[in-house]
Amino acid sequence: MIKKMKNTIAAYAVMFFLLIVFLYKPIPHASAKSAIPKVVSGIRHTVGLKSDGMVVAKGLNQHGQCNVSSWRDIVQIAAGGYFTVGLKSDGTVVATGSNLFGQLNISSWTNIIQVAASKYNTVGLKSDGSVMAVGSNRFGRLNIGEIMSPPLIRAVKGYINPSRDVIIDAPPGTSCPVIEAVKETDFCILVSEPTPFGLNDLILAVQVLKKLRIPFGVIINRSDIGDNKLDDYCKRESIEILMRIPFKKEIAVAYSKGIPLVDTNPVFKERLNKLYEDIKKCRI
Repeated sequence: MIKKMKNTIAAYAVMFFLLIVFLYKPIPHASAKSAIPKVVSGIRHTVGLKSDGMVVAKGLNQHGQCNVSSWRDIVQIAAGGYFTVGLKSDGTVVATGSNLFGQLNISSWTNIIQVAASKYNTVGLKSDGSVMAVGSNRFGRLNIGEIMSPPLIRAVKGYINPSRDVIIDAPPGTSCPVIEAVKETDFCILVSEPTPFGLNDLILAVQVLKKLRIPFGVIINRSDIGDNKLDDYCKRESIEILMRIPFKKEIAVAYSKGIPLVDTNPVFKERLNKLYEDIKKCRI
């Protein structure tokens, strides 16, 4: 009986050990066999990840951003402005293309589980939850570990003089910085253009402003391109079109030189003054 119990205890001990091993076995990196086919695009090139971990690319190859034929064991891809990034099954990262801002300096990265790329930046998420980033750090991009932008926007808005008219320039889209920028404002001007992307973003922005109960109107930039779907949407939703800015070469040239729109054509000065007075009436 004792011998039988010992054997039983030993058997349970072995089962428990196996269970512990199973529960605490490290999760390996995804293998190339599990790569999910995907297509991404940069500014002028398109990249595809195949199910066998190989990568193909087509398009502008001025900086070598399409030189991916030798890549193997890739499980994820990302495309920046003029460069391409690949995550390998062993957690390392490969990259090719323009390195103008150091966005390809990823050779020392290890234990990466996800990669992303913007026009001039490469970002990697590590298995321990930390983040790596290389590339351009201009134009107000936040360094890893710095305060998020919504609290920063709130702090800046705290210095607004309520007795004066203040214009807050918000980024496009409906992200958290946009919400924080437009929140508690008296009026919001939505600038869009008559293209499918312009209409899609406008619809999302309108939904947000309606939920926030902020009055708004639309300015149509490059108003003489595209189709009439944006106009039809505004008419259907009873959204006032405040102004139309045509697609003119002289406007683009002046803008590239830092010359304001009102200085390129006196007509726009009159229109903007009228727009300002109309918005003030909405606030009363």
